[in-house]
Order: sequence, then C-alpha cells, then structure tokens
Amino acid sequence: LADISTAFLHALIGSEEVFVWPPAEFYPERNCLWRLKKAMYGLRQSPKLWQEHFAEVMHKLGFKRCKSDSNLYCHKSKELYVLAYVDDLLIVGDSAKKAEFLKLLDKELLVKITGELKPGVTCTFLGRRLTHNGDSIDVSMSKVYVDTLLDMCGMTKANPVNTTGTSSLKSVSNADEPLSKEEHSKYRTAVGKLLWLSWVRGDVAYAVKELSRSVTAPTQESLAKMKHVLRYLAGTKQAVLRLRPNVQLADWKSVVDVECFVDSDWAGCAKTRRSTSGSCVTVLGSSVTSTSRTQATVALSSGEAELYAIGQGVSEALFVRSMLIESGLTRKAQVCCY
Repeated sequence: LADISTAFLHALIGSEEVFVWPPAEFYPERNCLWRLKKAMYGLRQSPKLWQEHFAEVMHKLGFKRCKSDSNLYCHKSKELYVLAYVDDLLIVGDSAKKAEFLKLLDKELLVKITGELKPGVTCTFLGRRLTHNGDSIDVSMSKVYVDTLLDMCGMTKANPVNTTGTSSLKSVSNADEPLSKEEHSKYRTAVGKLLWLSWVRGDVAYAVKELSRSVTAPTQESLAKMKHVLRYLAGTKQAVLRLRPNVQLADWKSVVDVECFVDSDWAGCAKTRRSTSGSCVTVLGSSVTSTSRTQATVALSSGEAELYAIGQGVSEALFVRSMLIESGLTRKAQVCCY
C-alpha cells in the first residue's frame, strides 16, 4: 500500500492559461497576477489533470491503463498490478517487482509507503480492513465504524437481532408521520454510512437499498427499519467478506468461469409496484461483487422481473470478465448465469 503526497501539485497545467491572485502580504496593492504552471488544490480541473499526469507516469514505467476499469493499471510483464484511487495505491505482484516499481515511482512522485499486506497482517485501504490469512484475504470494516454509527443513533446498548428486516415493521404506529428536521439529518447521515458499509457486507445490501429510497422524505416507518438494520449490525460486527478461491486452475491458460447468481422479488414495493434485482458474481468460487437494485421498469409478471434481474446480473458478470481478460489474468473467461 502506498500514498502519493501532495498529488495534485505534481500535474502540469499545459497550454491552458490559469491566473490567480498572489498572497496579499507579498503584493498588498494587488497589481499583478500569477500564472500557474502546475495544478493546485481548489482548482476545478486539478483532479482531471492529476489523473492524466499519473496515467502518463504509469505508461512511462511500462503500465497499461485498463479500459474496463480506468483505476486499474497492469504492467506489461503481467506480474504487477496497481489499483489507484486518486492518491491511494494498492500494489499487487511479486515482491521484487513491487520494490523496483516503488523505487522508480519515487523518482517521479512523492511516494509514502503506508503498509504491506503479509500473512497475519492487517492493513487499511480506503477505510477497508484487509487481513491476510495465508490462504485467503478478509475484507471488512472496523468494528469502530459500526460502534460510531450506533452511538450516533443512540443505540449502543441495543439488543441484536438475527435478520435485517421483519414484517412487523409494517405495522408501526404513526408510520406515515414525517421525521423532524434533526431526525431527517441524522437519518441521511446514517444511510450514507450504511451505503459505504454495504459494499463489503452483501447481507445488508437489500435493506440499505430500501432505506436509501426514503432519504428525501423519511417517515417513522423508515426510521424503525433503519434501527432494525442497526440492531442486526450490532450482533454481526465480526462479519467479513472472505476472498478464498476454492477452484484450482491447471495453468493461466485455463478457462475461468465467472458465475452470476440472480434473483428478483416481483412487485416488492407496495407503493410503486417495482421489483428488486439481486445479483452475486463469483470468480473461482469466491464472491467478488453483490448488488441489490430497484428495477427501473414496472414488471408485469414475475417472469419479466426475473428477466430484468438476469440482464443486470449478466452485465455485472461481463464487466468482471472483461477486466480479467484485459488485465491478462486469464486468456479466456466465460459467463455462467444461474
């Protein structure tokens, strides 16, 4: 794991002319302007300029930027991969090649090593905890993240439950009463945190998706549903997403099966009669993505709802397939939908 210090300050502006007022203590009469040669924080085009500059640096070091995922860079040797999120880098590959790459990158940018994922070691990347178990990697959020969320909602001593929802929540008294301004603000914040958590906790994806649909105008029923999800999280703080392949390939030329499991509920929303599509994509028997989305079209039958779910699931699987092939991890991959 690595971090680029003062990332935006590395990018050249180019032929575009951008002028700024200099500090008043140097020019109190404000009778001159400075023309920027490099980007700076606060400039609207700085993120784009940084992405272009970083891509040029990576190309110079022998990396190819993937079209399927523009944040993924693959070395021409196909033995080194870099996942970049703005200025945070996740580097995967041979130890010797990683050391050589960091040495070369340090000559171009200000690089700071933030950790190394080894067996028995836990590192943090983009707020996610990565734990190397030797034969698997656990992806999770810190227990503090859930504790902070529970504390914000005044539920630190809440009793845990075994499910993310229950039919009894539909009979809440004054269910249609809107939340107060303060409760509404707290509800939006909590749902935002739950959405960030749901990427590594597929078991709450559907419940969080339903909560997010009420963000603009939540009611007492919405608040009760959110508290039920928080009670579920209070009892499952130790849950992790474990990446452990259970399928052994003969060699890298073997065909990789990208399996997609889909399902739907027909007219699950009582107000809009819209259905929900759920999908889970696995590679070598290990789950890599899971989604739960409300369908954009009102399905007229359960078969139509299933068809829409299949379309969504296959699109997710095709994305994973294209990334595997483009990155050189396999020569051929096939999508299997169930």
